[in-house]
Amino acid sequence: MMNGGAPESFVEGWRTRAVLDKTTSLEDVVSHVVAFCKSETVTGQVLVTDGGIHFN
Repeated sequence: MMNGGAPESFVEGWRTRAVLDKTTSLEDVVSHVVAFCKSETVTGQVLVTDGGIHFN
């Protein structure tokens, strides 16, 4: 998990708020960056990778 050294209780608090019941891993971010870089038609997008914490 990408917790940046945050206490596990802090990370767990955010995980329980996430719709997908998980926090973002480094592999999640890498796979999304690679997918955007490979795309020839995606421009100017912001991708939120947070497990559904900011679900709209």
